[in-house]
Amino acid sequence: MSSSDHNNDRIIVQNMRFSGKHGVTKEERSQAQGFGVDVEIVRNLQIAGHSDNLESTVDYARVHDIARQVIEGEPYKLLEAIAEQISRRLFEGFAFEEAIIRVWKNEPPLGGQVDYAGVQIHRFRPADNRVYLSLGSNVGDREENIYRALALIEDATPKVHVTQVSPIYETEPVGNPNQGWFLNCCAEVQTELSPAVFHELTRAVEDEMNIEPKIKWQPRVIDVDILLYGARTINNGNLTIPHEFMAERAFVLQPLADIASDAKHPNGSSIGEMMSALTDHEEVRLFKY
Repeated sequence: MSSSDHNNDRIIVQNMRFSGKHGVTKEERSQAQGFGVDVEIVRNLQIAGHSDNLESTVDYARVHDIARQVIEGEPYKLLEAIAEQISRRLFEGFAFEEAIIRVWKNEPPLGGQVDYAGVQIHRFRPADNRVYLSLGSNVGDREENIYRALALIEDATPKVHVTQVSPIYETEPVGNPNQGWFLNCCAEVQTELSPAVFHELTRAVEDEMNIEPKIKWQPRVIDVDILLYGARTINNGNLTIPHEFMAERAFVLQPLADIASDAKHPNGSSIGEMMSALTDHEEVRLFKY
């Protein structure tokens, strides 16, 4: 299974039925009519499947509530406006990449026999709040360590959601060859946190999981680095974004290219271009899709 398979993960809440007062005519906005709603949310479900934790996915009951509140709420003239309202509230309530919303009215007054009339919209979240992480482990159950770190990051606050996870690679250690090989991957995260607060969160996860303090080039249970934070550039002594060595590390660029090949480094190069330009690097081999 490739990373693109996870990009096609979907949550589907279908054929929700409600009564509402919407339409162009005065009669439609004064008498309740039957409406239906379908919602398809495109969101990486890998972490939820691994953790079996509701906080790592989208709560279907909340999706139903959002659709119900819009349909049973203030009147709109157009189905298009209803669909946009549902889309907006879903994006405000959850972290995901894209959504398909279908809204229809049963037996609309169109002057003839019509079972239903409806609209479908396909909406995408703006990319400004995407954060890309690099995770690595070479102590203990390396794969489990990576998934546990991702779960801890996502479960720490409702303002953080892991939206994509790359394949996992086994990589030759850099700087100190006298240690076990690492497992590495990259993850895309949607967050409302500031870079400083999000950095504190990743450090807290490292502190919780690492038995010994992190020492450069030494083995560790988990290493979490912020690679990119939208298009921001930060260098304040405590935090450097983009990560200063990411352009030199195949174990960073290869998994990052798997999920964000077209993402732009602030220097103007895409991640795919940076990976293609990297010719002399440590050995990186696929471990698990």
